[in-house]
Amino acid sequence: MTELGMEIKKAMKEKEEQKEGGLLGGVAEEIREIEWPAFNKVLGTTGVVLGVIAGSSVVLLTVNAVLAEISDRVFAGRGVQDFFG
Repeated sequence: MTELGMEIKKAMKEKEEQKEGGLLGGVAEEIREIEWPAFNKVLGTTGVVLGVIAGSSVVLLTVNAVLAEISDRVFAGRGVQDFFG
């Protein structure tokens, strides 16, 4: 058997052994390979995301309130039926 054939056979045997570990074994192996960020970096990033969400909410609620006030003044309590009746 050639050297390449032996390497292929070895790789196939290793793959068979890995399959025997099952799904959970594969998941555990992948989790070990993940480079987890430092806890302080996670907290900082989470803070930025929450800050952006809070800021966006304030801006959108303000725009909504302004447009609602303008709408009330323009239409002065008229309903949809007043425009089609």
